[in-house]
Amino acid sequence: MCTPPRTRAAAEHAITGTVPLRDVRRVLLLTDGATRLADLFGVTGWAGLVKIVEGQGPAALVARTREVEHTDPRAVRWPRNKPRDDATVAYCTFR
Repeated sequence: MCTPPRTRAAAEHAITGTVPLRDVRRVLLLTDGATRLADLFGVTGWAGLVKIVEGQGPAALVARTREVEHTDPRAVRWPRNKPRDDATVAYCTFR
């Protein structure tokens, strides 16, 4: 199956790394729209994103992001290319 060019371009911006599998206990995967609370709005840090997801679930992180986006509907306070971006959250834990 061929990956569309737009998807390949987006993947080139992914933050990646490697850790030994024995050290992995949990994984939080976020699209850029779901990281806005930390990396654009400064409402919380990266640990805060994890805390929201662990305590309230992925939907709570997306809901909180939407709440903050709605306070700046014209993208003036936090300049950005889209006032509202798609937000996807996946959280996995391992035993």
